[in-house]
Amino acid sequence: MENYAVIMAGGSGTRLWPLSREKKPKQFISIDGGKPFLVQTIERICEVIPAERCFVITNKDYLNMTEEAVKDFIPLSNIITDPLKKNTAACIAYATLYLEKMFGRGSVCFIPADSYVKNKAGYLNAVRKACQAAEDSGDIMVVGVKPSYPSTAFGYIRIGAESREGIYKVVQFKEKPDPETAEKYIKTEKYLWNSGIVAGQLQALAAGIRHHMPEHYKRLSEALKYQGTSRFSPMIEAAYSGLDDISFDSGAWRPFPS
Repeated sequence: MENYAVIMAGGSGTRLWPLSREKKPKQFISIDGGKPFLVQTIERICEVIPAERCFVITNKDYLNMTEEAVKDFIPLSNIITDPLKKNTAACIAYATLYLEKMFGRGSVCFIPADSYVKNKAGYLNAVRKACQAAEDSGDIMVVGVKPSYPSTAFGYIRIGAESREGIYKVVQFKEKPDPETAEKYIKTEKYLWNSGIVAGQLQALAAGIRHHMPEHYKRLSEALKYQGTSRFSPMIEAAYSGLDDISFDSGAWRPFPS
């Protein structure tokens, strides 16, 4: 079974304002004078998944910047464009159904483009482990990070029993907490930061989207029937316009049994 990566690079990235702003969001800037976050992410992921199987999904407003950033790393045909900003539920649903239509079978790992990574080896090991576990089990995986302080900038994952070495059952997802709640999470040692990295088999993800986000599945599947025709652009934009602006956490993760 082939593995694919989808780097999510469509966000506005306003948390680093004024360095980052809507016209040039976080994924296209560097905070250390080096390469932009998006380029750093692609270079890391290409050590795990071959460049020809790495995709980037970005908003149409950022297409030119994305092409310029990735042209030396992946085929430009591997850029998927979001017609509207509709959050990660639409992004992940669209890319999943797009890849399933293109390849049929395989596993995919969704990766935020704007993560700052200090421990590259640990990061890549976690991605490899999530992809392998998703392929072996058919479950949906999310990568959690052991908190180093009570952050209010991340969502949290409450974990249960360890089912395999380093792999835990998800008990509950929590939105970004207030400082007092974050302190409580840290003290229990039962919570991880939600990295936003999701891995699963294409068919398992598509089935979950169909069951838990039926409107996303219906609208996007219908639009994808026109892929490769002159009608595709207006059809995918019309599909997006009718979707709720929600995160994948809100739309799919909480109801997922895995």
